[in-house]
Amino acid sequence: NYGRDMKPIRQRLFETVYRRRHAPLADIPGPAPLMPTGTVRDFSGRHPWEVCSDYAAEYGPMTLIWNFGKPCVVLNDPGLIGEVLDTRADDFYKDAPGSALSPFIGKSQPFVANGSEWRFQRKNHPLQSVDLDGWFNRQVEAIQPVLVEAGQRLAVANSSFELYPALERTTF
Repeated sequence: NYGRDMKPIRQRLFETVYRRRHAPLADIPGPAPLMPTGTVRDFSGRHPWEVCSDYAAEYGPMTLIWNFGKPCVVLNDPGLIGEVLDTRADDFYKDAPGSALSPFIGKSQPFVANGSEWRFQRKNHPLQSVDLDGWFNRQVEAIQPVLVEAGQRLAVANSSFELYPALERTTF
């Protein structure tokens, strides 16, 4: 311990080694990174969406985290996410989160595509349909009877299961 006002040596070392990478991002709040892992430790033993939710509560709509020496920005605000994915897409580079979202989102999805590939994906994505509201309504009409029947079977069988973890994973 170096006293109350002194940063831990691992934090100071990280800041020294990655000074040039950190300088342009210095105004973005986030947890203090430690050498050598950055802020990866926060994700140990927890779901990523739980960690990001905690970041939103503590740091606000945008949080700077470090995957070892690589800076990453976590967005917890729909308006900011809309800018990255839509209104200002050309101003940002999006990298596929690899195995974290596999097999749901691959490198060619509009969520992580960039430049002309992004424009093509966005234009041709099924959810860009002119009658999107109508399509959603038709999905509800088709799915509702199946869900009602499944719910009735569960009630009759008097069985139980953990719904929250399944919904959490599905939503993420």
